[in-house]
Amino acid sequence: MNLLLDLGNTRLKWAWCDANDLGVRGAVAHGEPDWAAQLRPAWRDCAAPESVWLAVVGPEPAATALESVVASIWPGIAVRRVVSPAAAAGVVNAYAEPARLGVDRFLAMLGARGILDTAVVVAGCGTALAIDLMDAEGRHHGGVIAPSPPRMREAVLNSTARVAARAQVLPATLGRSTEAGLESGCWLAAAALIDRIVDDAAIALGQLPRLLLHGGDAPRIAALLRHRASLVPDLVLAGLARWTTLHRD
Repeated sequence: MNLLLDLGNTRLKWAWCDANDLGVRGAVAHGEPDWAAQLRPAWRDCAAPESVWLAVVGPEPAATALESVVASIWPGIAVRRVVSPAAAAGVVNAYAEPARLGVDRFLAMLGARGILDTAVVVAGCGTALAIDLMDAEGRHHGGVIAPSPPRMREAVLNSTARVAARAQVLPATLGRSTEAGLESGCWLAAAALIDRIVDDAAIALGQLPRLLLHGGDAPRIAALLRHRASLVPDLVLAGLARWTTLHRD
């Protein structure tokens, strides 16, 4: 049994994995006080994992704290960090410097390749909105990155004096207050960007790609899309599970 760790910009997600099968899972926001201490009761009664794999895009202090927790519960078990490679399991990285591709993005494509063997647009809807295109042969064509809708909202609120930070409302096509208009604009902008990437991919590839969404904002964005999307909440962990089968000692 392996322990898989996905340390994002906001949350740590984990899953126990046997081969490609994700078992017990959990999550914690690593910005909370004493967040690392919350992991001890969740893990201390578990048998020592065969290996621990970590994908990091979040802050390095959080990664270091996480490694310390693992070492304190299971002495001698090393945490193995994943770095985006040039290629793995049929997924070919488009970056000239492969390791500079966010590992969560590569693993999400690896997870998508385990589900589909057709062209796919993968959209990670977390702290950032990261959208990647992979063709039917597994070649990554690159991607785009934008702020998430909440980050868009924060940027406007931080640079304007007369817009109030009020409770969030469900987005509508046209808002009837400044706050509602801001909320709608941010969420519709995210949905429009994903739809645009899908449309452009269809022209470039000569076929309409499948669309997979993951991340905390995925359900809300999916409801605004013109294209049909499938929600795969643990796509990065699914890709990390595939990664472990390629790197058995």
